[in-house]
Amino acid sequence: FAIDGAWTHNFGGAYDEEIEGPQPAVYNGDNITFDTYDDVQTVKVQLDLSNFDFTTKQGATFTITITEDGGDELMVGDVDLDGFITINDATLLQQYLAEMTELNDDQLSVADTNNDGKINIRDVTQIQRYVAEYIDAF
Repeated sequence: FAIDGAWTHNFGGAYDEEIEGPQPAVYNGDNITFDTYDDVQTVKVQLDLSNFDFTTKQGATFTITITEDGGDELMVGDVDLDGFITINDATLLQQYLAEMTELNDDQLSVADTNNDGKINIRDVTQIQRYVAEYIDAF
């Protein structure tokens, strides 16, 4: 992971697939390597700096999530159900709200991105904020 597009401050670490959940991210550490076992897997690598202390260079963690594409796992915000959250999901949800298209039950279940029990323009905005990297989760 490089911060602000520069390798001046970066994080690496040793990935142990046997450990579930966050693992220590090492400041200026080695590259993180991992294997996938199928060509139809989605890999999500997330760096969490919420507990990072820049003085001690400690507290950062990373999480790697590998899921089978086309599996039963649905991802909040993935309205078109392609396994990725993109601007296409926001556009499809806008079309639904404008009554230009219909959504199936799976699509409706992932469309409520702010979990308020309603599907509306606020959910579209959440997807847009996610795609623009203003937020990193719903």
